[in-house]
Order: sequence, then C-alpha cells, then structure tokens
Amino acid sequence: MKINAREYIKNIIMFKKQLAIDASAIGSLFLVLIFIRVNVDMLASVIIPLSCVVLALEVHSQNRRVIKNQIDELLLILHATMINLHSKMTTYNSIKSALGMININSVKHRSIEHSIVFIVFNSIVNELKFHDIGNAIDSIINRSMKSSNDQMPIFLLTALSDIANDYRVNQDIFISIKNVYRRVQVMKTNMQNKRMNYIRKFFTLGIVLTTVVPSIMLFGFIAYSMIFYSYSEFMMFSILLVGIFPCAYMILQMQISST
Repeated sequence: MKINAREYIKNIIMFKKQLAIDASAIGSLFLVLIFIRVNVDMLASVIIPLSCVVLALEVHSQNRRVIKNQIDELLLILHATMINLHSKMTTYNSIKSALGMININSVKHRSIEHSIVFIVFNSIVNELKFHDIGNAIDSIINRSMKSSNDQMPIFLLTALSDIANDYRVNQDIFISIKNVYRRVQVMKTNMQNKRMNYIRKFFTLGIVLTTVVPSIMLFGFIAYSMIFYSYSEFMMFSILLVGIFPCAYMILQMQISST
C-alpha cells in the first residue's frame, strides 16, 4: 500500500508507544558509547542516521501489521455477508448485519469500528439506500480517489472493484462476493507463504549477528590490541559492537515479529 506523507505521520502517531521503546533503547546505546568516551562527532555521524533508519523501519513494520489486520477484517466481513446472503437476506441487510456482528464480536478483542475496512463497508451500506451494489461501490471508490485523506488501501480497492465488476457480469451478488472472498484468501495465503520463507533466514541471521560475529570480533580485537593499539580503531570497534550490531538486531526482530 502506498503511503503519502500525511499517512506516514498518522502512523508515527499511532505507533508512538513502540517508537518510544525503540528510541529509548537507541538512546541507551548512545549513552553507553558516550560513557566509554567514543568521539561524539564520529558517534553522531553513524548512530543518528542508523537510529532514523531503525525508527522508519519500525513504522513500516507496524504498517505491515495494520495491513494484515485489515485483510483479516475484509475476509470476516465478506464471509459474514455471504452467510447472510445465503439465508436469503437482502444485500443491504446482509452487509449491515455482517458489520454489526463483526463489530460486536470484535477482531482479536479489539473494536474495528474505526477501521478503514469497516468505514468503507458502512459507507456502501448507506449508498445501497439509493443504488444497487455496483453503483454503490463505484460511488465509494470515486469518492475515495478524489479525497486525499480517505484513500483506500490497494487490496481493498481491488476487492471492491472486483465485486462490482463481477456483479455486472453475473447479476448475482452472492457469487460475486464468494469469488472475491476466494481471491483475497489466496492473496493472504501467498503473503503468508512468502513471509514464512524468510523467517528461517531471519532467525539464522539473528544468531550469526548476535553471537558468532561479535565473538569473533571481540577475540580478534583483543588479540590485535595486544600488539597494535589505536584509539580510532577502538572507537570504530565500540560503535560496531555496542551501536551497529544492536540496531541491526532490532531491525531483524522487527522483521520476525511482523512476519
């Protein structure tokens, strides 16, 4: 999903608690490096850009979780709507009942009333008072495309467009929603399979980054310092061991948790 600057700032505000934790961890590393008297200019030129990268990746990681939750919400709403349609309810009542049921039960013990998926489908329900499902979806999509504040995620825009297009072809909303539900399920499964392919690599890299490489560097530096010693080399070693490696480990943990 493409994120504009305003959406990026909204995400930073939304994830301020996790970002504060990461910023505190980075600040602690910064203080440790100052305590061991690493040159402040060298420290700032390395750690500050790296800290910005870590915090930006945290926002990106949290945003991936939001998208995953939104896809889950879309699947739940589509599934509940199909059940209602199968019970011979009207399209209006089917979607409205599905939204009420999903919001009451909540998704993973959290309300979805303010979710973009819930808001969009609630807007479709309001449009169904005046249009059929195809025109109602078109009206919502056009309104979203014109607005800079309420742009829909790509996966939701695609799903709604597919529902409207399928409905115009077969004139059966149950079949249209069923087809899109299956497509979204396949998309979610493909995303999960792709992430699972990376998770073993992340774990292996994490072990190497936190145990193997630092141990080799530590013993190598001690042996080297017994013969040749340089303060500048000590500073670089300190920044690597106490600054760059922990930040890299934080990035790996973000990838693992979001996967």
